[in-house]
Amino acid sequence: ILFVIYKSIILNFIIIMFSYISVLINFGFLVLLNKNIFFLIYLIVWIFLMIITINNNIIISKIYQKLKYNNKMISIKISLKNNGLNIIINNLIIVIILLLAGFNTNLGLINSLCIYIALGIIIQTLLTLFIFPIILYTFDKYI
Repeated sequence: ILFVIYKSIILNFIIIMFSYISVLINFGFLVLLNKNIFFLIYLIVWIFLMIITINNNIIISKIYQKLKYNNKMISIKISLKNNGLNIIINNLIIVIILLLAGFNTNLGLINSLCIYIALGIIIQTLLTLFIFPIILYTFDKYI
């Protein structure tokens, strides 16, 4: 799907690698917290976080590509702030729903699944909003 959206192979590679890295960072936090993860939960969380991360990265990179031809970094920053607020609100709604579902169930598997996905969404939102634009700016010559 990314190859249809973007003609740049390097941008597709950056989006996919950033998504993998942000999901691995999320699982790194779970390892540091000494949490045991069932393999099925691992796969479900991985797929869910990859979809959300790639979606947010597509939004950010589309804004960046559209505004970089104006060569005005101020307009890029303003647009990223406005759309970043939309990403934060959307992801916050998902996190609240997941935490409510996770804490209101008696099933341990569903509880841990919801909490792990909510934690992952928080981590990937921060990475997408603060690190991904810097990566785009750094690799601007090659995109």
